Amino acid sequence: GSNFEVNQPARLDNNWRPNADALEILNRNGVDPEFVNEAIPEFVLYWKERGSHPKELNSRFIQHIRLQWARYTSAIKHSTEPTRIPADWTPSSDVYDILKLSHIDANFANDLLPEFIVFWRDSNQLQTSWNSKFLQHVKYHWAKQHQLASEATSSTRGRSLSEDLSDTSWAQ
Repeated sequence: GSNFEVNQPARLDNNWRPNADALEILNRNGVDPEFVNEAIPEFVLYWKERGSHPKELNSRFIQHIRLQWARYTSAIKHSTEPTRIPADWTPSSDVYDILKLSHIDANFANDLLPEFIVFWRDSNQLQTSWNSKFLQHVKYHWAKQHQLASEATSSTRGRSLSEDLSDTSWAQ
């Protein structure tokens, strides 16, 4: 009989991580581990908001990442010359496609844009891809905003806007 098939679907919470097999597959596909880590919170959020999640979360995660990664690598062509961000910089349409795949609202991204440009113009730093920097920035703030208050860590609790603006952990 099938008495021993008592596997409960994995519990999906903010601590969910893809299993070792999923990570190994993505690694073999040449996906940047940092890219994978950045995608976990939005993936969890997406399924939590749907109220139910598939039993095969890991294979769904692999599909989700492969799709995003293919889009990301074809879209975000790195120029060879690092440049300073122009005052009138706007993300490419590919950035919005990737945000859509990540279930991140375009308006949310647009609201972050002025602050992003001011920050990087003030810092005078050069980047080869402002699109990927902006994408990281948006994903970072989206994940941070959607962390439940009960799960907020001491690092995000009680911070002022100026502290947030001077937090460059997303810029590394």
